[in-house]
Amino acid sequence: MSMQAAATLALAEYARPWKLLTLALGVALLIAGSYYYEAPDWDIPISLIMALLAYLTAPWSLRVIVERRWELWPVYGMCGVVWLYRGSLRELFWELGARLRGRK
Repeated sequence: MSMQAAATLALAEYARPWKLLTLALGVALLIAGSYYYEAPDWDIPISLIMALLAYLTAPWSLRVIVERRWELWPVYGMCGVVWLYRGSLRELFWELGARLRGRK
């Protein structure tokens, strides 16, 4: 399958009515949540960004896992590895340095 055919197929999947309906429902729930919880950093634009990014990336990332396409895993996995750490960037570098010095 050519790259153009694959891209056309992917775009057709994103345009399926039932998928667009679930996206709209998700956006509506996120927007309702932004009003209900009144969090200062959660508003309508953030709700749209969260929903659209999930809509565009979730199928690909789950397909990589389900189809065991491990050669594509590092792209997704590296983000998880980087964002997994609970602490500041300074603390992350300090801890990494301490672990590397401990192995020598």
